[in-house]
Amino acid sequence: MAIKQNSKNKAQFIKAFCFLIFLSLILTGQKTAFAASWMYAHDAVGDSLDEHNAGIFEIFGMGIKDDGKNIWVGISSHMGRDGHYKDYSYDSAGNRYVISNGNIGWGDIFFDFSGNREFGISNDNRQLFGVRFAPGNDSKVGVGVYSNVFGVGVQTENAGYRNFGRHHNTVLSKRGQQQPNNVGHLAWNDPYWGERYTNSSYTESVPNVIASGNRVGDVISLDNNSLYAAGFDGGLFQGSQLFGFKFSRSLFPNGNYIASLFEECLNDAIALRGNFDTPVSKIDEVVLTPPPETKPVPEPSGIIGFVIVGLVGAKRVLKLKHES
Repeated sequence: MAIKQNSKNKAQFIKAFCFLIFLSLILTGQKTAFAASWMYAHDAVGDSLDEHNAGIFEIFGMGIKDDGKNIWVGISSHMGRDGHYKDYSYDSAGNRYVISNGNIGWGDIFFDFSGNREFGISNDNRQLFGVRFAPGNDSKVGVGVYSNVFGVGVQTENAGYRNFGRHHNTVLSKRGQQQPNNVGHLAWNDPYWGERYTNSSYTESVPNVIASGNRVGDVISLDNNSLYAAGFDGGLFQGSQLFGFKFSRSLFPNGNYIASLFEECLNDAIALRGNFDTPVSKIDEVVLTPPPETKPVPEPSGIIGFVIVGLVGAKRVLKLKHES
């Protein structure tokens, strides 16, 4: 009789152990599904330009994440989403420039999946995707996500620099030859920008806002807390401002891309090389959406502790049953 009881107790213990292991795997799987990786680009520090060299327009970095459901973008800078309010500006020669709408702000962000050798070619052929996220800028379209985008430059309306060559020359004259002047993942004179946007003698402006396109979806603004909750590593950058936005993953194709973000004045800019590889048609299969107000999933170490506590509890229950 005692042997039969021991066998029954062992069977119950094994069932309890298997259940706890199964539960731990579910929790670990959820954490993995929610924790998509961010891709980051660091911009050169000290290459922004303004009247008093105060770093108002300094960009420090940008992060982009594809979690299968949304595309997230985070921006670290000294300039917030609403830009820098200013009625006029002076250049080094003392010339006065009126700011068109009393604000120098962010341009729109462009995503280029085309694989073309130059940004200008993709723009000419309307092959860009774009997002207007700053409601107070000089964009020619409403806030939202666009395909078949054609961009134009609004630097002259914002007392800015028409191209990277002119910006670079001014940085050298003000900061010295050793000042780094990269545009995120790309050099200021990277072939992707082409001579039309890097030769200081050229007068064509770098496109920094959307002039036209097909609106395909909405964009949701995000504050720093929302970005931190989504896993953005705020410790990577020194910017006093962190903000961002997100939009539906289904609006963009898969593949390699270059994301380019320019300020309206081109006092600074940043680019990020990335890749979106989540199969859009299978989004609902690979992404688990947590219910409202779900408590944070324990770290793997916490799960292991949970399993151990459960096993000890199960063993004690079985022991009491056996003794009774």
